Amino acid sequence: MVFILSMLVACSKGPMQQPLEFKNTAEFFRQLEQLQKELPKDDYIQLTDAIGYLKIHSTDIPSIDEFYNSLNQLSPNEIIKKQQHFKSSKQKK
Repeated sequence: MVFILSMLVACSKGPMQQPLEFKNTAEFFRQLEQLQKELPKDDYIQLTDAIGYLKIHSTDIPSIDEFYNSLNQLSPNEIIKKQQHFKSSKQKK
């Protein structure tokens, strides 16, 4: 019984842990709208701030579509961690 409960907890990921999956920028924004409904306000703001920061500072990505494509298959938590890592590496320079 404990094993089954452990498996259920491990398998049930919240929206901050589930990867975003999209084929184009429009689908990305539809998922972002859905996350706005599902996430606590602070989490959603942190996610959109991270996306905005990465969009501004990812100068090595040639187009906006390629930028959004770089976020495909990342969870909101991974996007936030990517922004934090990017920010800390820029501060060290």
